[in-house]
Parts: sequence; structure tokens; C-alpha cells
Amino acid sequence: MLRLLPCLLACRIAHAGNLSVFTISDANPANGLYRPDVQASYPEVDWQQLDVLCLPAAQYKFIRLGNLPDRTAQAPLTITNCGGQVHVGGLDHYYLFALGGGSHWRLTGEYSASNGTGDSAFTGHAGGAYANSQGTYGILIDDFTTAEGNPSGLAVGGGATDFEIDFVEIRRVGFAGMLLKTDNDETATMNNVRIHDTYVHDTGSEGIYMGSTQGPPQHTITNLKFYNNRVVRTGTEIFQLGQIGDGSEVHHNVFLLGALDWKNPFQNFQNNGTQLGPRTGSFSFHHNIVIGAASSWINFLGANISGDTQPPDALVEIADNYYSHSRHFGAYVARVTQPGMTVRFARNQFRGLDYQLNEVSGSPGDYNQFFRLGSGGVANTSPIEFIDNRYDGSQNFISNWSDPNQSMGTISGSGNVSSTIAVPLFEASGFADDFDWFRVELWTDVDSEGDPVSYEEGDVVVSIGGEFYECVQNSGCGPGLDPENAANSGVWNGMMPPADDLRLRSDSPIKGVGLLDQTGDIFRNGFE
Repeated sequence: MLRLLPCLLACRIAHAGNLSVFTISDANPANGLYRPDVQASYPEVDWQQLDVLCLPAAQYKFIRLGNLPDRTAQAPLTITNCGGQVHVGGLDHYYLFALGGGSHWRLTGEYSASNGTGDSAFTGHAGGAYANSQGTYGILIDDFTTAEGNPSGLAVGGGATDFEIDFVEIRRVGFAGMLLKTDNDETATMNNVRIHDTYVHDTGSEGIYMGSTQGPPQHTITNLKFYNNRVVRTGTEIFQLGQIGDGSEVHHNVFLLGALDWKNPFQNFQNNGTQLGPRTGSFSFHHNIVIGAASSWINFLGANISGDTQPPDALVEIADNYYSHSRHFGAYVARVTQPGMTVRFARNQFRGLDYQLNEVSGSPGDYNQFFRLGSGGVANTSPIEFIDNRYDGSQNFISNWSDPNQSMGTISGSGNVSSTIAVPLFEASGFADDFDWFRVELWTDVDSEGDPVSYEEGDVVVSIGGEFYECVQNSGCGPGLDPENAANSGVWNGMMPPADDLRLRSDSPIKGVGLLDQTGDIFRNGFE
């Protein structure tokens, strides 16, 4: 394991084998690490030749590293923890970990002696050690609260492109786990981004927020690869990706329990499971597990931006995914008018559509449908295809169509079948195999209309402090019975955090979706 002696007067470059390593050891972690121009801060470093930028183990109030260098794919820069765990957060700051600019850099908490990264005492889920891996990652961003609002966990912007993030844990932050975008700059690029093997959980709002949701001018996200991530228990959307450009792919992730703050979200219509905003080119969202939504599993908001050039035969495909537990409907599909683009929903499985929004006054009524199509001139919109999907429920599958296998204008359906859908069996989720995921929420005393909120016996809530409690009172819990108040200990029973080993078991009837192992193969389950 690589361990470096601290600098006495100024940081210096060390060498370990063939690697050059620069340690930032001139910061006071309790007051944060503020380097808005990291290259100017350390002119003695050859930023084109440095192999590893080392963050010494400590609890940091915040970290900001700006103007990261532009490197090449053949000679990338690695940013990692050294000598133990880097913990960012919990010391009262309005942002936590921010990286800006540069290209071909990697942020990783993975332990690898040969690569000079991480620490042997903090290996995360390496070797399949997913169960109860909270707090074991080399880079941990933890602000100790799910209270709605700032800060986000990890923010990347400033024109950063061609970067990689892996083996990072983000938990208990008030807004998004990851915030990845350069707002209001259409000249910025965010290309060839790789995000994998991260663990994002228990956030006040989005789990992943990538790409701007604001109006033009905004940059696209192209050639994104987002895979083998666990994103678990989020207040609003569990995965939000906008401005999607060509070559992007989101696959083999577990998105579990989104929209837990559905009774009192920070904004209406922010309580979906996933939100996807294709803009140009081909995009694939496939072999993912998505469990938990309030408004819908999929909020599909294709963008038509003046001046965009659409490559020929572009295909936006949402395929081979497993969806369950939505409290309203399945998907809202906004019509797009991109010449040459086809939108396809294929071979997905949908179960557990159960209208519950009437628990909050003023909510929309039951649409009684899995897919709700947006308005627009049908003759002028891109083709939308529904092929070989399976759904468990009596609701209409496509809009108000009584037959899901027909054509109407540019919308067509074939091979869609209503049938019983099984539940996935996880290695160790922390709950029983037949647990009803609707029973987990973020705790709130009032809903969005100001009405008091109560919970039933057996409901599980995540508190503002990010702790877990089960309602054990026969008559229910609430209203106003804060589980973190010791006076309510007879009402709520404190629980250990769920294990979150969300690999599929070998006996799972649902196969071929979810987490990959580190060699790129499905855990014990082949594709179906």
C-alpha cells in the first residue's frame, strides 16, 4: 500500500515505482480544502506528467479543486485518498465536494497498490462485499442529514469532460448525491464520462442529477456510460439525466426506492422514479432495476433544441428493465419531433402500479394507465414503439387504448402482454423477500398541503438525520411524532441501516438485470 510522509514546509512529489504522486498536505481539513485553481496553487507540479493526486485521509469541511488539467486518454490523472479514508461533510458547509474543469481524470476510492490508489482498510464493495458496506469506501461524502435543501454531495462542472468516477460513497446529503453539469454554457462539453461502482443513498432530493434541466443554451451529455451503481432511497427522482446526446448508455444499475419524499417534495412533479431527457442521437437505458416512484417510473421529456443536428437512424431505447412500485402511473412520454429519431420501449417488465396519490389532497386523479402520452401533432412527432413489454395490472398499457397492440399515427404497439410479474430476490436487501416497498418513506410531519401526516404500524421511515425507524404502535405513528425524539421511543423502533446487497440471488425468478461484477459479467445470472 502506498503511504507518503507528510510534507514539512510545502507539499512535494514522491515516486512509488513508476508512479509520480503529489500529496496535498498543506490544507486544514476542518476549514476545508479550497483550491479553485489547483494548477496555479502548486506550480512546482508538472500537471501533464503527474500520475496520482493524493488527498490525505481526514474529515474535510469541504473540498474544491478547480482548473483540473487537460490530460489524454493514454495518460490520465488519478485523484484518490491516501493513508486512510477521505470523508467530506458533516462540518456545516453549503457545498461538499466540487471538481471543475479538465479532462481524462479519474476520481476513485478503489484500493489498488499497483495503481497507487486508495487504502487497504477502505475497500467498499470490492470482492463482492456489498452487504453493510456503508462507511467502508475510501472516499465518503456524508453530511449526516436528509433534510431537504443544500448541499449536494459531489458536484462536477466548469467544463469538465472525459472523466471517470468510481468507488465513491455518497449519503445523507440534502439535495442531489451527484450534480454533474456546467449550466448555461452550450460551448461546454461533457463527453466520454464513466460512472460505475458507486453507492449513493439516503439523499434529501435526487440521487443522480446529470445534465441541465434549464432552458437553452445548455451543453449535451454524450457517450456517457453509467453502470453497476447502487442508487438507493432518494427524496425525489432517483436518477435524472437531461440533455442526453449520442452514444450514451445507462445499464445494469439498481435504482431502489425513489421519491420517498412524495408527500412533501420540494417541488411538484419532482417525485418520479427516473427522468430522462434525450436530445440528439442514440441513447440506451437497459437492464436496470427501478423500484419506487410517486408520479411515474419514467418521466420522458425529449428535447427539441433549435440548431441541433440529428444523426440518421437515431434510436432512443428503454429496454429489458424491471420496474415496480409506482404510486400513480407508469410513464409520461412527451412527444419529440426529431427527424430520424425513433423512441422504443421494449421487453420491459412492469408491476406494482397502485394509485396512492389521493393520500395528499389536491393531487391528480388516477389516470388508470401505464404509459401516458403527451400532446402534440401526432403526424409530426417521432415514432414511438412499444414492443414485447409485460405488465402486471388491469390498467390500460398505452394511454386510453383498450388494445396495447395496434397503431395510431406514429405510435405503435406489438407483443405487449398483461401477465403476472415475479419479484426480484436480492442477496441481502435488509428486508424480507416479500416486503412491500411502498412501506418506506422519508419522515415528514406535514404534507405539501400542510396537512399532518401519520404512518401505519409496520411502516419504515428515514429520519431527517438519516436514521431508520419502524412504526411499532398498533394505532399508528403520528401526526408529529418525530422518530428522533427520545420521548417517542415507544412509538418508533430504531433499526440498523439496510444491508443494501442488491445483487440478484441465484434463485431469483427475475434475472439478467441489476448489478454486474467487476469483470463485467452479470452476478451468477446470464442475460435472458
